[in-house]
Amino acid sequence: MCNNSIVKTEIKPKSASALPFKTVLEELSFLRKTFRELVSTYAAQFEGEIANLHAAVEADSHAKKKLPGSRTADLRDMLMLLRSLEVKPAKGDGGI
Repeated sequence: MCNNSIVKTEIKPKSASALPFKTVLEELSFLRKTFRELVSTYAAQFEGEIANLHAAVEADSHAKKKLPGSRTADLRDMLMLLRSLEVKPAKGDGGI
């Protein structure tokens, strides 16, 4: 018994001109631009915070009055954190 009602439909590959290459490329370009802006903004904010900390510590170093014990403890904690910071270079070719 043969069932002729089942018909295989073959999916034909679309031609290159029918695929959304241009749109995908535009979106990828937009993503790269947005990512760069985001990283740049974050880096600027982070550097600003570091500069503020630097200025505060420098001001304390020039102060004529004795620092409270809590401030001395804060300085020691900051020193420990800074010395324990490990920055490792990226692995691979880094070619983005």
